[in-house]
Amino acid sequence: MGVRKIVATLAVLAVAAHAAQAQSRTTPKTTPAADSKFLLEIVGGIGTTVVDIDTWAGATALDWNTTNYAVTGRLFFLKLGPSVRLGAEVGYQYLLWYTVPGLGSTPYTYPSSPTHFAGVIRLPLGRNLTFDAGAGAHLFGSSGTKVGILAALGYQVRLSPAVSLPIQLRSDIILTDPSVFPVALNAGLGVRF
Repeated sequence: MGVRKIVATLAVLAVAAHAAQAQSRTTPKTTPAADSKFLLEIVGGIGTTVVDIDTWAGATALDWNTTNYAVTGRLFFLKLGPSVRLGAEVGYQYLLWYTVPGLGSTPYTYPSSPTHFAGVIRLPLGRNLTFDAGAGAHLFGSSGTKVGILAALGYQVRLSPAVSLPIQLRSDIILTDPSVFPVALNAGLGVRF
């Protein structure tokens, strides 16, 4: 699926979710879902990875692509006060690929796609605006485990008292040599229980 189709799909979802949110405003403010302890979110995203590709590859790259894709599951399991949430996430990021000269005339292509685990705190910025911050580990397989930090600015489109459509602009800093900065637009589904 092309980037344009993904962006168009996300835009249609956001418009539909906003219309559903307008209808759900007649729901009473105090519901069991609003007071729920747990919030589960599954999001996917697309963006770009900022990196010095030749330093990352250890050679002059013949070709590369820094479009990144991510799928993340996040569970907020602890409420700190009325609205701050603490949780954990696990996800998969396809950061980039690059091709370098190989032995003889055969070039080698290497993908970079770590699995990551992180602790996350969510701070409310307004009625539906949120800020997430966290830190964790990115598992690069044979390249080892690297520390990373994350920050995301989000908007929660309420579909019902228990269901929302989280939309986020997210950036990570993965502390490798050189550091890698994936930036992505994420959207998904959130459920309170």
